[in-house]
Amino acid sequence: MEEQYLLFEKFLSNELSEEERISFTEQLSSNISFKENFLLYKETHTFLTTSIEKEEETSSFKENLSNISDSYFNKRLSSKKSRVYSFMKYAAALFLLIFGVYMYQNSFKPINYEDFVSYSSIDITVRSTQNELLTKAERAFNNKDFDNASKNLETLIKQDESNTELKLYHGFCLIELNIFEKADQILNTISSGNSVYKNQALWYLALSKLKQKEYTSSKNILLRIDKDSPEYNLAKPLLSKLK
Repeated sequence: MEEQYLLFEKFLSNELSEEERISFTEQLSSNISFKENFLLYKETHTFLTTSIEKEEETSSFKENLSNISDSYFNKRLSSKKSRVYSFMKYAAALFLLIFGVYMYQNSFKPINYEDFVSYSSIDITVRSTQNELLTKAERAFNNKDFDNASKNLETLIKQDESNTELKLYHGFCLIELNIFEKADQILNTISSGNSVYKNQALWYLALSKLKQKEYTSSKNILLRIDKDSPEYNLAKPLLSKLK
């Protein structure tokens, strides 16, 4: 397994010869276990690298990492073969990288969807004669029963495809249910239009991206909210966190 990890690292660092790269690619195609191990290693490697590189302390961190690794193994492994030395250096660097990211992440409070979402009551029954189904949808939504609210709203929308308000609340329900693709599609359509619900749709869409941990997308959507709208006041605290 140690040799396999070293091989993965060399592949990702473009250190393999052409013959070795061809052999590596063939193993990915024919060996399921090898492929699964590589994908896991690659995902971990990418996540850790990206996390560190986002910080201002990147250069210092990498320099310290290299110094610690070199210092330790120059003292302890001077008599070992270069192949073993190389692997142990990779292992030490990876351990220190994981530890550094863990310490950094635990020193900052994460940006959570739950900290910014609000659950305002809705009142849609007075604007329609379809009182029974609307009442069910409204009651479910206000009780945070988003599953039943979504089902009732979807039925109502089929009866009135032009009702943007119902679509807006349906989109919010889908976010709560983690049905993001459908929610984002609905909210994108509303936010691209000129209805009075445009800014509210942008706010919900930004929350959807936040819940999916797509922070850059969330920030870009928030910047599209009109500054004279009520939703802009909701957006400002989240924007300050995402900068």
